[in-house]
Amino acid sequence: MSIGGSIFKAVLHLLRTSSRMAHAIDQDCLRHIDLYPELYSGRDWRELDRVYTYLKRTLNANQYWRYGYSRIRVVSQEVFERLSQWTRIEGKTYCELGCGIYHPYGICTTMYLNGAKMALAWDLNAAPEQRAAEALHDQLSNCSVSPKDWNWADISDAEWNRRIQSFNITALASGELAAGVHGLPVRHVIADITEPPEGIVGTIDLLSSKLVLEHFMNMEVAAREMFNLMSSGGIAYHHIDLRDHRAYPGQNPDSSPYTYWTFLTEKSYFEKTSKFGGRSNRLRAHEYRRAFENVGFRVLEWDVQRGSLPQDLRPNLLETFSSMADSELAITDIYCVLCKP
Repeated sequence: MSIGGSIFKAVLHLLRTSSRMAHAIDQDCLRHIDLYPELYSGRDWRELDRVYTYLKRTLNANQYWRYGYSRIRVVSQEVFERLSQWTRIEGKTYCELGCGIYHPYGICTTMYLNGAKMALAWDLNAAPEQRAAEALHDQLSNCSVSPKDWNWADISDAEWNRRIQSFNITALASGELAAGVHGLPVRHVIADITEPPEGIVGTIDLLSSKLVLEHFMNMEVAAREMFNLMSSGGIAYHHIDLRDHRAYPGQNPDSSPYTYWTFLTEKSYFEKTSKFGGRSNRLRAHEYRRAFENVGFRVLEWDVQRGSLPQDLRPNLLETFSSMADSELAITDIYCVLCKP
């Protein structure tokens, strides 16, 4: 390395000792991929492969990579196992509520491969179609090569392969999402839950969400709409995250000032977080359960996970939360299974 290169590396290392500066540098570096594509065009393939290999390995090791099929497999299996304890997947209409914009078809495709007759991916926002198509292509390729990792319903080999081959794999590889899923009972629904498309109300047999319901600002309305969407006897599984999302690494340049309970002490929390996608409704576990039961859901399972409350939390709690027991405040996650009678 040249003297100039060594100095640059030393200065960069010094700047990155500040978490905020490191965040700014990282964001700027990532933007250069889009802003200056000429940095990569015309390069020797060996140079590009070095970058590609490093990023691929880094992403594959990242459990939060939303386009990666590894995370889809883990979440899908969690959903499948929870629902399967109460009903069969085969022949049912399944819906993932809050599929997100990154890999919208991931989980509903897995449920379709495992026997669902119809699978819906529901979200407020559309997805970048080319990238979503590529992600679905990668997932289906892995489903084909490693069926034992995905086929939890013991679907026959012939039927498993038929369902995979019903996708237009070539179109997906080319980034053509609509062509890749054309004619399949796998559908992307882009709508508010309060304004469902015609023909869906009362038809969903299986419903799931993961880390979604905490973002509904009116949980009573959301619970009622979910109840209306489902068929009689329908089963729903939800994993709800009750933590202050700002405490997660990557949500902010510096997450250290926050704990999982910081938002329970802030009067201006909603104003502060209006620009963040991770804004939570701050509801606690008993409030979710009350919302579900008030609209008619029967609770089949109600499992919670707790964390250790900060020692200085209680004196700083807002009045809304100060009357709650520590055992209630400590709940960070809800894993619940509901039934529409």
